[in-house]
Amino acid sequence: QVGGKDGIEKLVTPDILKNGDTLDYGLGIGVRNYKGLKQYAHGGADIAHRAMLLYFPEIQSGVITLSNNASFSGATAGKIADLYFSESLETETADDTKTASVFTMDAETLEQYTGKFRANNLGLIIEFKLEDGALTAYPAGQSSLGLEPLAPDSLAYQGVDASIAFKADTSGEYIRAIHYQGGNEMILDRLPDYQPAAEALQAFTGRYFSEELETFYEISVKDSILIASHRNMEPIELSAVEEDTFSGDVFFMGEVAFMRGPDGAVISFTVSNGRTKGVQFDRFKAGK
Repeated sequence: QVGGKDGIEKLVTPDILKNGDTLDYGLGIGVRNYKGLKQYAHGGADIAHRAMLLYFPEIQSGVITLSNNASFSGATAGKIADLYFSESLETETADDTKTASVFTMDAETLEQYTGKFRANNLGLIIEFKLEDGALTAYPAGQSSLGLEPLAPDSLAYQGVDASIAFKADTSGEYIRAIHYQGGNEMILDRLPDYQPAAEALQAFTGRYFSEELETFYEISVKDSILIASHRNMEPIELSAVEEDTFSGDVFFMGEVAFMRGPDGAVISFTVSNGRTKGVQFDRFKAGK
């Protein structure tokens, strides 16, 4: 009832781009055709919680999945819909199977896409690895996602309605990627390989305080790995990204960037992720 029919219509009416393409997203709701039926959909995630809602207005039926396991896939809702609403859904015909094209990439091609990429405007870092002949994405602090080839230089994420296209420079090196999801584009730039020596990590150790959050973090080195410790959480491992920049193995520590003073000593760090940017922690000095 809230908003009335006009409000609902806006939520489920896909936008049209200036080039004439129609998006698969309305004013907050995913809209697509799923096996012959109109489908409204939206997922959500926070820490370990995962949720997905699918609704088919033409049969007034839907599926909701909820989980407290971070590796739970939203694609499960579609599998449940296939089972419960099979009589209303179109099935793939033999002709469809014959004409369907399957694109493949060899390991040598996929190897060119491996490495760490960063969305500079979000503080999000994704590492792409070649595993068992397939490409896998590891977003910082999130569950890994497999990728399936779509076309030359383009792959689709498994279990997520998103894709990525890798872009090469004039020398043929893949230095950039474009992540497509929900009608939006996110530019990712390749990061240079960087692995500081164990003794160099000692420069970052110490106790840091955020006036904004009124909380402390202790930065230490354990088994040649930089660790961020907080009294209310498990230790957070920080992986090297580039000089003085790291990413944590939890989503809220997407990018940890250390700053140095005029003498070269580390004096602070900032934390950024997909939902916040530049939260500052200053190195704590006794008696301050």
